[in-house]
Amino acid sequence: MERTLEDERRGQAEKIRMMTEKMEDELKVQRAEADKAIQCKLQEHKELQEKGFREKAELMNQEIQILKEKNSQSAKSGNFLTNALLPIFSMGLQTVSTVYQNKAFKKSLFPQKNGF
Repeated sequence: MERTLEDERRGQAEKIRMMTEKMEDELKVQRAEADKAIQCKLQEHKELQEKGFREKAELMNQEIQILKEKNSQSAKSGNFLTNALLPIFSMGLQTVSTVYQNKAFKKSLFPQKNGF
């Protein structure tokens, strides 16, 4: 019984680790895409300046600043899943594990008699 609970707890911990790793990977991909968008805007900005389109280049510069701010904010705040859902999910799994452990403990203290 204890081995089953311990195996379940390890399985839950492994699932949480895998979910965390997956979310971190997705966050890295999102950040890379944001960086790529900024680089594309910077290249377009440079080309516009070279062609003499100062007004459009200034608008592009404002867009670049907005993208950089959004990227910076998301890096500081992290991901909603990482910051909110994962801790709640982890706490729930720990609670379920504790309930099962308590039930197993009660069964071992007060075994039920068959037939009576």
